[in-house]
Amino acid sequence: MQYIAIFGASKFGEQVLIFLKEYFPDIRVKFFLDNDKSKQEFLNMKVFRPDEVNLNSVKIFVASDYYSEIKKQLINKGLSENIDFFSSAILYNAKVDIHSCQLILKKFEKNDIKYRIVDRKELRKNKSSNKLFIFGSGRTLNDLTEKEIEHIQQHDSWMLNFSNTFKITPTYASFEFVGDKIDYFKKLTSNVKNRDGYPLTYIKDLHYYSDLHTDFVKKEFDNMPITLDIRLHTKDIESLNSTLHLIKYLKLDELFSQMNYNLGGVTSVTTVMFHALALGYEEVILCGVDLNKDIYFFEESMESVFDKQLAKYPIRIVNKEAVHSTMSEEFTIPADIFIYMINELFFKDEGISLRIASSKSLLYPKLRLYDFG
Repeated sequence: MQYIAIFGASKFGEQVLIFLKEYFPDIRVKFFLDNDKSKQEFLNMKVFRPDEVNLNSVKIFVASDYYSEIKKQLINKGLSENIDFFSSAILYNAKVDIHSCQLILKKFEKNDIKYRIVDRKELRKNKSSNKLFIFGSGRTLNDLTEKEIEHIQQHDSWMLNFSNTFKITPTYASFEFVGDKIDYFKKLTSNVKNRDGYPLTYIKDLHYYSDLHTDFVKKEFDNMPITLDIRLHTKDIESLNSTLHLIKYLKLDELFSQMNYNLGGVTSVTTVMFHALALGYEEVILCGVDLNKDIYFFEESMESVFDKQLAKYPIRIVNKEAVHSTMSEEFTIPADIFIYMINELFFKDEGISLRIASSKSLLYPKLRLYDFG
């Protein structure tokens, strides 16, 4: 039996307690911590101020939006982040996202939408190599030579969103429910249906499904392939770093996978990185994950698309000076930081090599360039 304390006698803390009781019977919450002196008891458990109890007797799961402030407070008391205490945001998010996914599945059933959940077992059946090339849609895909493309085709590959217009057929493909951008979603679907022998494909980000999708998916899919995702959106980089440590400490990716849920992230790339980790790839190479320019490869040239007539893609006004949207102020955690964190904490620990296909990517030189030979 392991004893912990939850820092945060609040709704946040309550959800963390419920999650632990449901999925971790060997972890027992001993008491709550809170800086509010008016809180003496919460959910029939004692509430202490940090200076009223021996903090070294338990691990502390911080359940608060004020993680940075609480972190400083605990460090000042001699505790170490990611050893003695963790951000537990992922546990709260998991409860919310699981509930959200279940509601949407009920909506599917009500609307007579047939679906199937793509799980890791199905993904594993398609794995044929120890190398995985992950495709974004950046302009550097146009720089790949025929020899390099031939090399990629000898290994596994995974296309994300509009990289499914690229001229090779990958091992896997995934794209998103795109909220109210139903036209984007129709084009992403068309790129799968207009290609012969297309691979295992699924639709992610179920949270963005809306009634706008209903008529279209009923018409286009006999059995719509989807995944259920738990998002890793946190308030700041400090909280994300600690959240990732807690995922590793509690082996949450394994737990969620058993429940047919997948860890998501700021970008589709980071979601697939967790898949690559679980599927046992030894080397992962990012192609067209540029991040420094918001230009799709097909906006620069149509020479690399699978079919100039059949390929469908968004028509945008391109700002050549803009960064990719996942690097903009809209996102609390920039995509590159997220990628580096997963690499440092998970990939390197498992001996997985993460490389980049182009030196023009923002990720270079922090990520080394892949040698195509």
